[in-house]
Amino acid sequence: MTQFEVYSDERLENTSGENLLLLGGIVCSQARRDIVQEKLCRVRMKHGLARELKWGKISKRYLPGYREWLDCFFDDPHARFTCLVVDRKSGAWNRFCRSPQGARSKRSSSVFCQFLWDTLRPIGDDVRWTVYHDKGFFRRPTLLKQLEFIINRTSHEKLETRVVRRVRYSEERDSKNCDLIQLADVILGCLSCDLTVAPSSEARREIFEHFKLRLDCVPQTRSGKPKLAGYPWVPPDEYSNNRRQMARDLNRNKSTRRWPLPPRP
Repeated sequence: MTQFEVYSDERLENTSGENLLLLGGIVCSQARRDIVQEKLCRVRMKHGLARELKWGKISKRYLPGYREWLDCFFDDPHARFTCLVVDRKSGAWNRFCRSPQGARSKRSSSVFCQFLWDTLRPIGDDVRWTVYHDKGFFRRPTLLKQLEFIINRTSHEKLETRVVRRVRYSEERDSKNCDLIQLADVILGCLSCDLTVAPSSEARREIFEHFKLRLDCVPQTRSGKPKLAGYPWVPPDEYSNNRRQMARDLNRNKSTRRWPLPPRP
């Protein structure tokens, strides 16, 4: 049975009047994980990149290294990226935050659960997953394990999948020790610019332009799936885990399956 993995991170964007939360991650099979990881290691050695690579640390000195870091993702014919965008200035978000479901202790779990569903469902119901997210998003480490249980129970009971444990394993990881989460951080930085304004830093602007150029050249994976899929957050009561409703939602909202997201009303 094919096993897929998600290496995800989050980003808060509070510039140009926006207040966005982005959750995004690299999606690949275990075999592709090893291939992409090996390429990232080569980039580190070639450019002397010993420290953590992050969007906020991009400088002129390491521009070639950061370009090749992004190229490791775009050059792989199978790796994908999914992103959930939460507009925290919207009326829907404010109403959600005031509801029992939107209590501070539950908010991150609810949003991450929707991100996982949007990431998992285009691949197929009978695939096993491993999920790694950067440390710090959840207030308690046990929350990610609770989400693992919810996803598995819902998949097996409501979606009637043959796989009892769809998410085989989940874990928070320190991004300092995970190149794929660092890659997700850089991609999220580029996406935040695409949703707001170009960065003031000249070095980050150059990386952002390189990212847009590569995405235009590689819009799809070899199997025809979007290289980068974006989904707008919706309140939990509008988000159904029913298989038939999911299919209708995907067909109705095909424009949200590719980047960029459609303009907000």
